[in-house]
Amino acid sequence: MDYEAKEAKWNRTLAIAKARGAEDGIGAAGWWEQDAIGGRSSGDPRPTALRVLTGMEEGDPEVLDALPALDLSGEWADSLTGPGLVEEIGDEAGLDEQERIDWFSEICDAYETAFCEASADEIQRMCIATLEPGVEEVIDAYVECALWSSTDEDDVPLEEDYGYKDIAPQALASMREDIAAFIASELADLAFLDPAQIGHDFWLTRNGHGAGFWDRGLGDRGKRLTNAAHVYGESDLYVGDDGRVYVV
Repeated sequence: MDYEAKEAKWNRTLAIAKARGAEDGIGAAGWWEQDAIGGRSSGDPRPTALRVLTGMEEGDPEVLDALPALDLSGEWADSLTGPGLVEEIGDEAGLDEQERIDWFSEICDAYETAFCEASADEIQRMCIATLEPGVEEVIDAYVECALWSSTDEDDVPLEEDYGYKDIAPQALASMREDIAAFIASELADLAFLDPAQIGHDFWLTRNGHGAGFWDRGLGDRGKRLTNAAHVYGESDLYVGDDGRVYVV
């Protein structure tokens, strides 16, 4: 076999190993979810999700040790082993006996790396989904508060004549972008807060009103959320010539 053909076979083998590892890693994360924060868990799953998410970010050994682990040693009955893995991947990739021997470690390493990365990514996604407030509820409250606190040229509150349906599409898209970014960056501190409160307080805080995250009795968390909201700067509503409400 010439060099190019050998290299192509090698690359295909690693791709198969990585794909199998990622698939099995996601499957393992699914089983973990059921026991930790899903249907087989008890009570409110959010404290566990927050602890796991924070622990993964900080490298907490207690949290990391409780995540799905890969063991190819064959210690457990019916579990996947290194030789079994290489046999399956070798059959799919069309490896001969010598290639299976020569590439044994690399196949196992590629599988293990993909397994660990995929399971960790999936668990993080699951924890975020468990913690993430309903974005649409946050947006509804944000728009409601914005209309309530904004006035037209005659100093009449916009909420008296305008509602959610009057917000221009591009304005709503801008609001949604800010809210999504704020939630994503401050997820841990927003955990357990009511979505409507988040929407109201994000608008009030970013615009320097007399209420907001800072006066909710949240302590240091309120301070962090206040500082984070200020990063987005002030935002104003105005009515365009077309009768739609825009944001600037």
